[in-house]
Amino acid sequence: MYALEQRRVWVRESCRALLSYALISFFWLLYNPKHHFLLYFGDFIQIILMNLILQLHLQLILTFFWHVHDRYTIHKENSN
Repeated sequence: MYALEQRRVWVRESCRALLSYALISFFWLLYNPKHHFLLYFGDFIQIILMNLILQLHLQLILTFFWHVHDRYTIHKENSN
């Protein structure tokens, strides 16, 4: 039960981080005097997609780690 709650918290925090990356990227492109927003809208999309891919990779790695940890914990409890 604790592991499930940890996963929910991690997913919620990941979504918040992704949203903050998106907002920072958006405002950087919007207010950067060197660039025009419409010309660099593709950069904004690319930054969002790269952050999403990074979040998904991290989620997969941590999900695998939690799975192994849960299996080890169950095995340890059953052997006692």
